[in-house]
Amino acid sequence: MSDINMYKSKKQVESIDSFEVTLFNNMAYPDIAETISKTLHRPVIIEDKFFRRIGKFSISDTFKDLDDWDWPKHHMKDPQLKKLVYNVHKKFLPTAMPPHPQYGVRQARMIYPITADGTLYGFLHIFDKNSPPLFSKDEHQIISNMVKALSIKALKDDAVSAAEERMLGQLYRRFFFQEYKGERVIKDIAVFLELDFSVPFWLLLSQIEGFVSNTETIKTLKCVFAENDINARVINCDKDGFLIFLPEERKSYINSSIVTLAYLIVEQLKGHCPDAACYIGIGRKCETIWDQYKSYNEAKTALDYLTEAKLSDNVLSFESLGIIGVISLSEDVRHMISFSERILNPLVEYDNEHPYANLVQTLKEFMNNDCSIKNTASAMFVHVNTMRRRIEKIQEVGQFSFDDVDVKFELHLACRILALMQTLKHN
Repeated sequence: MSDINMYKSKKQVESIDSFEVTLFNNMAYPDIAETISKTLHRPVIIEDKFFRRIGKFSISDTFKDLDDWDWPKHHMKDPQLKKLVYNVHKKFLPTAMPPHPQYGVRQARMIYPITADGTLYGFLHIFDKNSPPLFSKDEHQIISNMVKALSIKALKDDAVSAAEERMLGQLYRRFFFQEYKGERVIKDIAVFLELDFSVPFWLLLSQIEGFVSNTETIKTLKCVFAENDINARVINCDKDGFLIFLPEERKSYINSSIVTLAYLIVEQLKGHCPDAACYIGIGRKCETIWDQYKSYNEAKTALDYLTEAKLSDNVLSFESLGIIGVISLSEDVRHMISFSERILNPLVEYDNEHPYANLVQTLKEFMNNDCSIKNTASAMFVHVNTMRRRIEKIQEVGQFSFDDVDVKFELHLACRILALMQTLKHN
């Protein structure tokens, strides 16, 4: 290598040393992409782990056919691309990618995984006119430094983001548990938290498990929102709990559309992390500053039903709980379930031992027909005398009397709780 080339190479490496330092000074990813591109004289793209472009720069017209925020994700369907991307995404290995003019990509590239501490943060794409791409020894060293610097930035950004999320989470917890007194104080805190109470919003409370960290969960949720053009905000409020705010700035929602949206979030979270378990409880729409307290408690009640009752469904709106929800707002959900089981278990056990007794089903029909033996017999297609004997057996096994108004109310409530749990399990 000539003295001039050695000097140029040395200057390049020195520039990367300073480049690494600038990463600690909150350099934006588009600026980082420009620095890398100008240093290597090649087009560059930086993506996050979900293949969303966060930085791009080209000294040529390589990207002219591609929209800035619509990087083609054909690796999800194209078998050849899928295999190549697997090496980067799952094995953390740099991979050469040939040109794909059919997708608007006219140059070959090397894709380098940006990883730190066993976690994948994103990808660095470096394009080249040669296929496969050719880099000199010095360029390999420069690229290695760049990837290392991007990994350090990812770690730093993660730490900053985690600290901010913890602080916001603490404020939200205090906010929803009404530790702030006075509307003026609440409004001041809301401004700090960037909550706009002039815009109605829906509150969803989710429990999400299976991700590496809560920071990772929030990133994934934000990615789901971005991919589906959902205007939403997410805050980690406890160990695995996340508050999701859906403001009605762009469009108005009704309860059923919010439920549909919640199912979409659950489904797409599973797509990003198949091992994830996600449950979402939905409260009322918040139209005033005080609605959020009620909405939070409603969402938590619905979420508790999903988790405590070990239901197979993933989404539950408080509205669908009806009278049970209203009563359980002041009770622990486990107590509500225990209440139902305590009253109905003798009948359940009897039915298990006598498969044709149908005492539980008979009791439910009896309650639904206003304790009329004749109407219940008609609804179940049995003789009135047969129904009379069943009602007597129910009172004998359950040790209660239908002559007591309070007992009838408790039985009706217990049957409603049981019916709700069964409906959700088979939804």
